[in-house]
Amino acid sequence: MKKFLKILFAFCLLFALISCSKSNKELEKFAGKEFNGASGGSILIILEKENSLFFSGKPVISPNTNLDNVKKGAYEKSKLQTYKNPKIESKDGKKYLTADNFPYKLEIIAENKIKDVDDDYEYTYVDLTK
Repeated sequence: MKKFLKILFAFCLLFALISCSKSNKELEKFAGKEFNGASGGSILIILEKENSLFFSGKPVISPNTNLDNVKKGAYEKSKLQTYKNPKIESKDGKKYLTADNFPYKLEIIAENKIKDVDDDYEYTYVDLTK
């Protein structure tokens, strides 16, 4: 019985390690690329000593903005924020970019396009070396 439990434990550990490496390889496709929105805002993933996701949403204040018309929480979303442990999660056949305590839904549409589902706003990566 002990031998069976050891084999089962080793199998579970191996499965967990393989799952983590697959997710990390998927995330590496997006690392170091800055995704920018048409009206501002950006997404950047850094995979180094501490994996981080840098996010700033679409700017909501311009010179002619009436502050009464700005949605609650929109200004907080537009500020640059850092989140730890970015990862890619799959739900209902779609891939989402998430991180620890990350409150927004970012759907990965393609290798060069990420969509903020809540605001229906797209961030695009443009490779200027091609």
